Amino acid sequence: MGIPGVSGKKPRYIFLIGGMLVGVSLIFIIFVEDGGLITAAFLLAFTVVLFIIARITLKLELKRAIKAPHEAYIARNGIIYEGGVYPFHSFMMMMVGVSLQKTTIKNPPALVFSFTQLVGLSFIHPFAIVVPIPSGEGDTAYGIVQALGGEVPEVKGR
Repeated sequence: MGIPGVSGKKPRYIFLIGGMLVGVSLIFIIFVEDGGLITAAFLLAFTVVLFIIARITLKLELKRAIKAPHEAYIARNGIIYEGGVYPFHSFMMMMVGVSLQKTTIKNPPALVFSFTQLVGLSFIHPFAIVVPIPSGEGDTAYGIVQALGGEVPEVKGR
Protein backbone atom coordinates (compact mmCIF):
# COMPACT_ATOMS: atom_id res chain seq x y z
CA MET A 1 0.00 0.00 0.00
CA GLY A 2 2.82 2.40 0.76
CA ILE A 3 2.76 5.72 2.48
CA PRO A 4 -0.13 8.02 1.51
CA GLY A 5 1.09 10.98 -0.49
CA VAL A 6 4.54 9.51 -1.10
CA SER A 7 4.98 8.51 -4.70
CA GLY A 8 7.88 7.51 -6.92
CA LYS A 9 8.33 11.15 -7.95
CA LYS A 10 9.87 12.27 -4.64
CA PRO A 11 13.39 10.85 -5.26
CA ARG A 12 13.42 12.47 -8.71
CA TYR A 13 12.71 15.84 -7.11
CA ILE A 14 15.58 15.34 -4.70
CA PHE A 15 17.95 14.65 -7.59
CA LEU A 16 16.56 17.60 -9.56
CA ILE A 17 17.15 20.01 -6.68
CA GLY A 18 20.57 18.47 -5.98
CA GLY A 19 21.52 18.79 -9.65
CA MET A 20 20.52 22.44 -9.68
CA LEU A 21 22.62 23.12 -6.59
CA VAL A 22 25.60 21.35 -8.15
CA GLY A 23 25.12 23.39 -11.34
CA VAL A 24 25.03 26.64 -9.39
CA SER A 25 28.14 25.52 -7.50
CA LEU A 26 29.98 24.99 -10.79
CA ILE A 27 28.93 28.45 -11.97
CA PHE A 28 30.33 29.94 -8.74
CA ILE A 29 33.60 28.02 -9.15
CA ILE A 30 34.03 29.07 -12.80
CA PHE A 31 32.81 32.67 -12.82
CA VAL A 32 33.25 34.09 -9.30
CA GLU A 33 36.79 34.91 -8.32
CA ASP A 34 36.42 36.11 -4.72
CA GLY A 35 34.63 33.60 -2.51
CA GLY A 36 33.34 31.47 -5.39
CA LEU A 37 35.08 28.33 -4.19
CA ILE A 38 33.87 28.79 -0.61
CA THR A 39 30.31 29.43 -1.76
CA ALA A 40 30.42 26.38 -4.03
CA ALA A 41 31.74 24.23 -1.17
CA PHE A 42 28.92 25.48 1.06
CA LEU A 43 26.30 24.71 -1.63
CA LEU A 44 27.72 21.22 -2.19
CA ALA A 45 27.75 20.53 1.56
CA PHE A 46 24.17 21.77 1.75
CA THR A 47 23.25 19.38 -1.09
CA VAL A 48 24.73 16.44 0.81
CA VAL A 49 22.89 17.43 4.01
CA LEU A 50 19.56 17.72 2.13
CA PHE A 51 20.09 14.32 0.51
CA ILE A 52 20.83 12.68 3.88
CA ILE A 53 17.83 14.31 5.56
CA ALA A 54 15.53 13.26 2.71
CA ARG A 55 16.66 9.62 2.94
CA ILE A 56 16.43 9.48 6.73
CA THR A 57 12.97 11.06 6.92
CA LEU A 58 11.60 8.73 4.25
CA LYS A 59 12.88 5.67 6.15
CA LEU A 60 11.55 7.00 9.47
CA GLU A 61 8.12 7.62 7.95
CA LEU A 62 8.05 4.12 6.48
CA LYS A 63 8.96 2.61 9.87
CA ARG A 64 6.25 4.70 11.55
CA ALA A 65 3.65 3.58 9.02
CA ILE A 66 4.59 -0.08 9.44
CA LYS A 67 4.49 0.11 13.26
CA ALA A 68 1.24 2.09 13.35
CA PRO A 69 -1.87 0.11 14.26
CA HIS A 70 -3.78 -0.89 11.15
CA GLU A 71 -7.02 0.59 12.38
CA ALA A 72 -9.30 3.11 10.77
CA TYR A 73 -11.52 5.55 12.63
CA ILE A 74 -14.08 6.97 10.23
CA ALA A 75 -16.33 9.88 11.16
CA ARG A 76 -18.45 12.39 9.27
CA ASN A 77 -15.61 14.94 9.24
CA GLY A 78 -12.57 12.76 8.49
CA ILE A 79 -10.65 9.56 8.99
CA ILE A 80 -7.68 8.47 11.06
CA TYR A 81 -5.84 5.60 9.41
CA GLU A 82 -2.47 4.14 10.36
CA GLY A 83 -1.63 7.16 12.47
CA GLY A 84 -2.46 9.69 9.73
CA VAL A 85 -5.29 12.20 10.04
CA TYR A 86 -7.25 13.04 6.89
CA PRO A 87 -10.00 15.65 7.38
CA PHE A 88 -12.70 15.65 4.72
CA HIS A 89 -12.77 19.46 4.49
CA SER A 90 -9.89 21.61 5.67
CA PHE A 91 -7.95 24.63 4.53
CA MET A 92 -5.57 22.74 2.22
CA MET A 93 -7.29 19.37 1.73
CA MET A 94 -10.70 18.14 0.62
CA MET A 95 -12.30 14.75 0.09
CA VAL A 96 -13.73 14.49 -3.41
CA GLY A 97 -15.29 11.06 -3.14
CA VAL A 98 -15.56 7.72 -1.42
CA SER A 99 -16.25 4.40 -3.09
CA LEU A 100 -16.15 0.67 -2.57
CA GLN A 101 -13.38 -1.26 -4.28
CA LYS A 102 -14.50 -4.75 -5.19
CA THR A 103 -12.41 -7.80 -4.44
CA THR A 104 -9.82 -8.64 -7.10
CA ILE A 105 -7.13 -11.28 -7.33
CA LYS A 106 -4.50 -8.92 -5.89
CA ASN A 107 -6.63 -6.68 -3.63
CA PRO A 108 -9.17 -7.36 -0.91
CA PRO A 109 -12.37 -5.29 -0.77
CA ALA A 110 -11.66 -1.77 0.43
CA LEU A 111 -13.02 1.70 1.00
CA VAL A 112 -11.29 4.23 -1.26
CA PHE A 113 -11.27 7.83 -0.05
CA SER A 114 -10.20 10.23 -2.81
CA PHE A 115 -8.69 13.55 -1.75
CA THR A 116 -7.21 16.64 -3.33
CA GLN A 117 -4.56 18.65 -1.54
CA LEU A 118 -3.39 22.16 -2.35
CA VAL A 119 0.41 22.18 -2.58
CA GLY A 120 2.03 25.58 -2.85
CA LEU A 121 -0.15 28.34 -4.23
CA SER A 122 -1.85 26.64 -7.15
CA PHE A 123 -0.80 22.99 -7.58
CA ILE A 124 -3.54 20.49 -6.73
CA HIS A 125 -2.26 17.03 -5.75
CA PRO A 126 -4.83 14.19 -5.89
CA PHE A 127 -4.30 11.12 -3.72
CA ALA A 128 -6.32 8.24 -2.32
CA ILE A 129 -6.43 6.47 1.02
CA VAL A 130 -7.35 2.81 0.65
CA VAL A 131 -8.77 1.21 3.79
CA PRO A 132 -9.17 -2.58 3.57
CA ILE A 133 -12.53 -3.92 4.73
CA PRO A 134 -12.21 -6.70 7.33
CA SER A 135 -14.13 -9.88 6.62
CA GLY A 136 -17.70 -9.67 7.84
CA GLU A 137 -17.76 -5.85 7.76
CA GLY A 138 -19.09 -5.43 4.21
CA ASP A 139 -22.45 -4.07 5.36
CA THR A 140 -20.74 -1.52 7.61
CA ALA A 141 -18.57 -0.36 4.70
CA TYR A 142 -21.66 -0.13 2.49
CA GLY A 143 -23.32 2.07 5.14
CA ILE A 144 -20.23 4.29 5.42
CA VAL A 145 -20.21 4.92 1.68
CA GLN A 146 -23.94 5.72 1.72
CA ALA A 147 -23.58 8.05 4.74
CA LEU A 148 -20.73 9.96 3.12
CA GLY A 149 -22.57 10.30 -0.20
CA GLY A 150 -20.29 8.08 -2.20
CA GLU A 151 -20.97 5.81 -5.12
CA VAL A 152 -22.51 2.53 -4.00
CA PRO A 153 -22.36 -0.28 -6.55
CA GLU A 154 -25.44 -2.40 -7.09
CA VAL A 155 -25.24 -5.61 -5.11
CA LYS A 156 -27.42 -8.60 -5.96
CA GLY A 157 -29.70 -9.59 -3.14
CA ARG A 158 -30.18 -6.07 -1.76
